[in-house]
Amino acid sequence: MKFLGALRWLALLAFGSYARLPEPQPPEVGDFPVPTLLLLGGVLVGVLLALVCRWLVALTARSRLRAAAGLRLRLLVQRSTPYSGRPSIARACSMSACVTPPAEWVT
Repeated sequence: MKFLGALRWLALLAFGSYARLPEPQPPEVGDFPVPTLLLLGGVLVGVLLALVCRWLVALTARSRLRAAAGLRLRLLVQRSTPYSGRPSIARACSMSACVTPPAEWVT
């Protein structure tokens, strides 16, 4: 919200100088006006927040992928044929993207 306030402040200062109104001096910190510092600070915080959120989303996606892969493997093992201990090709094909099964599964 500071970003929007600083943007409005700068826009009013620019409009005031365009309309040839007496220009009020904004407060300064060091040699920099406060509206400019607020604007730059808001942009910097927004970029940092976007990077942190991107990292958190990637971390969460990886953990959910591992959990889903583990669940898929457990389901495949539970549904294996009882006499051979090998997963049936039809069930493996229905649970995955239906890729060619390994040669040791084909009897």
